[in-house]
Amino acid sequence: MANEVTPSIASAVVPEVWGPRLIDALYSKPGVAQRVLNVSADVKSVGDIAHISVDNRVTVNDVSSDGTVAPQANTLTDISLTVNKWKEVTEEWTEITLAQAYAIWRDRFPVRAGEGIREKIDNDIMTLVRSDWTSLAAEGDGTGNVGEDELIGAIGKLLGNRVPVLAQPDECTFVFRADDQFKPIKKLGILDYDRTGVAGQGGAAMAGIPRIYGIPVIFTQEVESSGSVHYNALFHKSAGAWALQKDVNFREADGLAGRKLTKILNANALYGFKNTVAARAVQIKTKDV
Repeated sequence: MANEVTPSIASAVVPEVWGPRLIDALYSKPGVAQRVLNVSADVKSVGDIAHISVDNRVTVNDVSSDGTVAPQANTLTDISLTVNKWKEVTEEWTEITLAQAYAIWRDRFPVRAGEGIREKIDNDIMTLVRSDWTSLAAEGDGTGNVGEDELIGAIGKLLGNRVPVLAQPDECTFVFRADDQFKPIKKLGILDYDRTGVAGQGGAAMAGIPRIYGIPVIFTQEVESSGSVHYNALFHKSAGAWALQKDVNFREADGLAGRKLTKILNANALYGFKNTVAARAVQIKTKDV
């Protein structure tokens, strides 16, 4: 047919509508990925490599009596992040759903797909907390809930490694398993919140990300477990980095070729994650309850 709109034609149009909404869903809600470095740039295909430069600490020397100084070389460490993960979300809507609710759920698809891909990225990051972020000794032995000693110990380890965790708390993040650590931490009485509103005008409302000693806290189900231990974490944003392709791929197809009255929706994205400076992260082990 001369005026036939094929799936390939539709797929060239749909991203203009869906793309920004999926990207917004990836970034709009607080998550682990937003708390580390994002070097997405122009990632386009599997195997693309993003280079991250990590500088060394400076050395402070005395000036000699004759004014002589000692120039030092600033040797950058190159960290290569390879885009090696390709994730997708596909939904197929059939018969009566098409007629009654398809327009509504089709409109929601990019948001739900973005949220799902973001959770998967968070999970991949927290997997590396267990396997790669092991340079600093962990706090907690994995036999109980987190306590103030573990929190202070984790902060102390970063301070000992010259991470400005208290001077620049917004650059660091606690991440805890939501279903079993929120209540114990709440009972400690040290969980604070950003507050909005004006005093004397209805009071101030609790909003935003909770904090411990000024450090933002993420409660999530994406915390990795091994055996009976959950691997929570405290890390500086430079401890890891991720990259996501700039233009997320979308496809929409008719299921009639398979003898079904359906619509098939797909969103897929390429990304990668890399631990950059593992010594800027601390594992906090708790019991999987």
